Amino acid sequence: MAVAGELVGPVDLGQLDPNLYAILTVSQPSQLGLPQRIGADVVIVRLEQQIPAQRDVRCGNVCSLNKGLRGCPPNCGN
Repeated sequence: MAVAGELVGPVDLGQLDPNLYAILTVSQPSQLGLPQRIGADVVIVRLEQQIPAQRDVRCGNVCSLNKGLRGCPPNCGN
């Protein structure tokens, strides 16, 4: 979890808390959400940008546009 003013991401939506996932799936870029309780924290979420995942047929994994995050092994070619 980020501290006040920090950005987090890119993040695979499948790795998020289900409540945070629900907020982000209906958010539009730059939209500021209302305060929400997630676990012991209260968060205010703003979606900066949504980057679609890409499937790399060479490795069969869903790969992030940012290399080296999650999803693809190093030899994937992405």
